Amino acid sequence: MKWPFCMKIGQVMLKGVMITIFSFFLFEKTLFAVYSEDAEKLDLFKEEALMEFQENLIAEEKTQEQRQLDSTVALDALDSLNAKSETVPQSGQETITKEEIELLKRKLLGVQKKDLFEFGVDGDYSYTTNVNGAVPRKEKGDSQWNSTANTQINLSGKKTDIRFELRGTKNWNLKQSINDSWQVEERLRSRRRFFKKTNVSMNSRIARNNSKTLEIDNNRIRYDLSNQATINYAFTPKISLNADLSGQKTVFLQEAFDQDSTWQVSMAPSGFWNLTPKSRISFGYTFGASRGRVESGDTNTHNIRIGYFGQVTKKSSASLDFSVNKSLPQSTDGSTSTSINTGLGYTWQMTPKVQMTFQYTRGLTNTTSESQGDPTDDATVTRTDTYAVNDNFSISFNHRLAQKISLSLTGGASHTRTVTLIDANKDSETRQFTFPFTFGATYVLTRWMRFNFRYNFSFRTGDEKSDTSRVHTYSSSMSMSF
Repeated sequence: MKWPFCMKIGQVMLKGVMITIFSFFLFEKTLFAVYSEDAEKLDLFKEEALMEFQENLIAEEKTQEQRQLDSTVALDALDSLNAKSETVPQSGQETITKEEIELLKRKLLGVQKKDLFEFGVDGDYSYTTNVNGAVPRKEKGDSQWNSTANTQINLSGKKTDIRFELRGTKNWNLKQSINDSWQVEERLRSRRRFFKKTNVSMNSRIARNNSKTLEIDNNRIRYDLSNQATINYAFTPKISLNADLSGQKTVFLQEAFDQDSTWQVSMAPSGFWNLTPKSRISFGYTFGASRGRVESGDTNTHNIRIGYFGQVTKKSSASLDFSVNKSLPQSTDGSTSTSINTGLGYTWQMTPKVQMTFQYTRGLTNTTSESQGDPTDDATVTRTDTYAVNDNFSISFNHRLAQKISLSLTGGASHTRTVTLIDANKDSETRQFTFPFTFGATYVLTRWMRFNFRYNFSFRTGDEKSDTSRVHTYSSSMSMSF
C-alpha cells in the first residue's frame, strides 16, 4: 500500500471523527452518555503510547549526514582501539581489547548493563488548601506525606525478561489521620518470544492494604490479587493479533467488610494493522464479568473499540479512538448502561526543546434501572433513566529548559451534564464546569536522583451553590534509584 493512499485514509478517518464530535455538540440532548469517569479512564488516548511514538518519530528525523557522522565516529573509535591493542603485550592483548570494545558498544548503542538488584526510594509532601471540596471561605487545608521503598531483582536473559519486585508504601496526614494507610505488594513480570513471531508476557501482583476506619476499633485490611497474560502473534508483516486475559480479586477477611469482596475477569482479543511504518489502526473486543458477595453489583460488560494512531507531519502525531460499551446487570435490582466514548489526541514537537500535546474526550451514557415498591403490584414499577455527558479538554506544553531541568504547563476544562427522568418525566438536571491548571518542574541532579515540584489549581462551579469550590495544591517529591 502506497504512502499517499494511506495518508488519504488517515485524512478521511480524521474528518469522520471530527464530524462525529461536532454532531455530538449539535445533538447533545438526543444522545446518551456515561457517568463522567469512563471518558477520563481512556487515559486521554493512552498518553504514554502517544508520547513514546512521538519521541521515536523525532529520533527518526536524523539526517543522513548525521548518521554517517555517527558511523564515522564509531569506526574511528574502533580503529583507535585496534591501534592501542597493538601496543599492548601479546599476553594481555585479547582481554583488554574485548573489554574496551564491549564498553564502546554499550556507549554507541545506548545499551545499559543490567543490574541484578535495583533499589529505589521515593518521598513526597503535598499541601492541599481544600481537602473536602468545600465552598469558598469554608475551606480546610491539610498536609500529606507519602514514602515508598522498592527492591527489584532482574533475572532477565537474552530471550527472557523476568523481574521480581517488592514495594512498600506509607501514607499519613497531619489533620485527617483517618485517611492514613500503608501497603505492601509484590510484582512478578515476565516476557518471552516463542517461534520468532509470538510474544508472551505474564504479570502477577499481590498486595495488602491497611487503612483506618471508624466502623471497627482496628485497621481495615484489604488484599488485592491480580494476574494478567498477553499473547501477541505477528500474523503478517503488517497485521498482528493479540489476546489478553486478566483476573482481579479483592478480599476482605474481616467479618465487618467481607460483603465488599469482589472479583473480575476479562477477555480481550484485539489486533493492529500497520498501514505504514508510521501509522496503524487498532481494533478489539472485550468481555468482562464482575461479581461480588452481594449480587446487586453483578454485571457483564461488552466493549467494542477502534482507533487510529500515526504521523500527521514530520514533527507531529495523532490518535483517534471510538468505543461502545454495554453493561448488563446479572441481578434483578441492577441497571443497564450503554456508553459511547470518543477521543482525539495530538502531539507536536514545536521546537527541539518544546512539545505541545492536545487532548479531547467525550463520553455519553444512558443508565436505566427499574424498582418495584410492591412485588405483587406491577403498576408500582418505577423506571429511572439517567443521561450524562462528559467533555474533557486539555492542552500542555513541555519545555526542556536545560540538560537537567524540564518544565511542564497544563491547562484544561471539563463539562458534565446529567439529566434524570422518572417514568419519562424530567426529575432533575445538573451541570458542572471544572477548570484545572498545573505547573511542574523536574530537576535531575544525577542519574539516580531527581526532584519534582508541582503546583495545581482547580476551580469548579455548577448549577448549585454547593458545586462551587477552588483548590490549591503544592507538592514536592524526591526519587532515588540505585
